[in-house]
This record gives sequence, C-alpha cells and structure tokens, in this order.
Amino acid sequence: MPKVASLESSDFFLHLPAQMEFLHAIGQFAHAAFSSIPALKGKYQDVYNLELVVSEACTNVIRHAYPEQEPGPLDLSISATDTEIRITIMDNGKGFDPYTVPEPDFDSLPEGGMGIFIIRSNVDSFDYRHEEGTNILELAKKLPC
Repeated sequence: MPKVASLESSDFFLHLPAQMEFLHAIGQFAHAAFSSIPALKGKYQDVYNLELVVSEACTNVIRHAYPEQEPGPLDLSISATDTEIRITIMDNGKGFDPYTVPEPDFDSLPEGGMGIFIIRSNVDSFDYRHEEGTNILELAKKLPC
C-alpha cells in the first residue's frame, strides 16, 4: 500500500482505504469530531455544514484519486483551536487541480460537479497542493462560525 505523509499532530485522525463503503464511517467520524468541539456545541447547522465539506472532499478522493487502480489510503485530520477548525485530507492518488473547476451553472441544475463549490462555500480557507506524490487539501473555518 502506498505511504501517506504523516501529520505532526491533530485532535482527530482517521486512516482508511479510499473506498465508497467507508464513506458512512467517514461521516460518523466527522460528526463525532465536530460535535465534540466546544465552540460548536448546539450549533447543529454548522456541524452539518462541516460534515458536508468532509463528505464532499472525501467522495472526490474516493471517486477520482484512484479511478483505475486499487483504492489507496485516505487520511483525514480534524483539529480545532479557540479560533479555527482545520480539516486536512491526504491521499496518494491521481492529482487534481481544484482551482481550475468553474462555478456550477445553476440554471442547468447539474446532477454532479457541485463538490468543490460546496466545499469552498462552507470554509474560510481552501488550499490544495501536491507534494512528493501526496495530494493535500487543507481547509479552515474560523470560529465562532
């Protein structure tokens, strides 16, 4: 299995194969992580929006990073400080430049292609890079939401 770069520290960390059958577990993990952050207690809509961000980003990895090969690893890290929540998703699959994705055409009601838009709409910081064979997506949301 390919090696995934490690994170130095985080409050919550999940490592699993990038397979669709694990998407529910990813959602449960994200819900538990976000629900345990004191600044998000009782903020159900904010927790849901952040869960959606994680689900969309991980779905993109599962569907697009390893399209023609065995599923590789997916690492998800969620950490929080008093001022922000940081989400990091890493994989060793096919690289992708999310900065080239145009905004969706809402007049045509597309069935797909909304993931990057949804992610960007719900975070304050969006950074993607490819380093030494690893795709790294770092997202941040300022607190309070």
